[in-house]
Amino acid sequence: MPFSDTKFRDGPQTPEGKARSLEALASNRDPLAACTHQGRRWETKALAPSCDHCADREHCEHYRKGGTCILAEQQVAETVESIMALPHVQATDRPLAVAYARTATLLEILARYVANVSPLLPGSDAGYLEAQPVMHNIARAETRLVKLASELGLSPAARVRLGLNEDGKPRSFARLLAIVEGGDADE
Repeated sequence: MPFSDTKFRDGPQTPEGKARSLEALASNRDPLAACTHQGRRWETKALAPSCDHCADREHCEHYRKGGTCILAEQQVAETVESIMALPHVQATDRPLAVAYARTATLLEILARYVANVSPLLPGSDAGYLEAQPVMHNIARAETRLVKLASELGLSPAARVRLGLNEDGKPRSFARLLAIVEGGDADE
């Protein structure tokens, strides 16, 4: 069947449908069929993804048999430290910074999985392709990331709301008044 004749629908909705879709994927004899995105492991157990089940293990210079993803752990640590270094972020904001860093890292983990495997699964019915169930996880994580960014003052709109300049430092009162009155902020 030509690709243009392929019908698309959302991922399988029942456990039986999911099992049939995974069987169809495994029947392709694709070596990536045994890989998982491990997003749930990252979200619920706070464990870094396993190197053995990583879809990107063939290209990763940090792959260790039986190991966990060093890149994910490093990305969280670096992101938390860069957020905590911002002048408007207080020590009490660390849990929010960690949540933001973990969510941003989750999005990276899921993006690498989808890039290496596919955003689609063979459908449980002939002629259909179904969205990977992980695509819903990506949408939820993106929404959560935007909310956390707003809480931490990381987005442009949040910085304006908090009265911060581009560097994250508070604007002077006179400068804020000039902006409100329609004057040039650089005067």
